[in-house]
Amino acid sequence: MPAMSMSEAAAPPRSFLVRNRTRLIPLIWAAALPLVIFIRYPWQQQPITSYVLETLGFAALVFGIFIRCWSTLYIGGRKGLELQRSGPYSLVRHPLYVGSLFIGVGLSLFVQNPLLLLLVLIYFWAQYRVTIRYEETLLAERFGEEHAQYINQVPCFLPSFGHADFTSPRSVDVPALRDEAVNCLVYLLFMPISQLIVLLQQHDIVPALTLTLRHLGLH
Repeated sequence: MPAMSMSEAAAPPRSFLVRNRTRLIPLIWAAALPLVIFIRYPWQQQPITSYVLETLGFAALVFGIFIRCWSTLYIGGRKGLELQRSGPYSLVRHPLYVGSLFIGVGLSLFVQNPLLLLLVLIYFWAQYRVTIRYEETLLAERFGEEHAQYINQVPCFLPSFGHADFTSPRSVDVPALRDEAVNCLVYLLFMPISQLIVLLQQHDIVPALTLTLRHLGLH
């Protein structure tokens, strides 16, 4: 079924979270900064535990960046205008958001901050639950039966290789890919900054409250 034009398919109403999702993300990270700067945890002083968490966080972050850049190769500049079914979109319907989740979880693990991890998970659930519902309603109106078939074949988040298609993208939106690379670079820069914050905390240059598992109600 051919895709409808923007004027032929009326978009469903957008909620506050959908309309402002690009503005909310930096605000959420800014609000989370005090959790990183002014709170520390005893396991940050334990070399083995700290190394494991940092390694897992770095791996999750890099994997999330890879997923987002790979997805942008296929959907950059065309999101909502065509039904993309190849590349990462043949494995999951929302690979960009999967990548975002890995980035958020990766950063939380790297700074070893359970409160930040909780904030990331709550925000992801609230934001993308609404956003995905809106986007899939929009795609269903524009692509009809083709989209219904796509939903039946490809899961939302957990990958399935039953209809994997790694055909190269027909074209690449270079500005969109560049913008995504810049965003990912910002996330990578957060890692040495967080290391600097820990160093300043250890030397009592930055005052920080030490929270234990007992304070978090986990012991």
